Amino acid sequence: MGIYADKKSEAHTWFDKLWRNHVERDYYYHRLSKDLGIDYESCHFSTMSVEQINQALVLIKKYWFEKYDR
Repeated sequence: MGIYADKKSEAHTWFDKLWRNHVERDYYYHRLSKDLGIDYESCHFSTMSVEQINQALVLIKKYWFEKYDR
């Protein structure tokens, strides 16, 4: 696996830990797209650049800690 695939896999792993149902999943995809400044329809890890995935990882971890580490 290359760096891109590793980062993409890491982002998916963290993101999948974040949501428990499709309503939460959609909420976090909307939030992530807004925070990244990209369209919701374009918010897919497979189409993101390495830089976007790195930004997404920071944001997803922030969301996770906001949700679970209180």
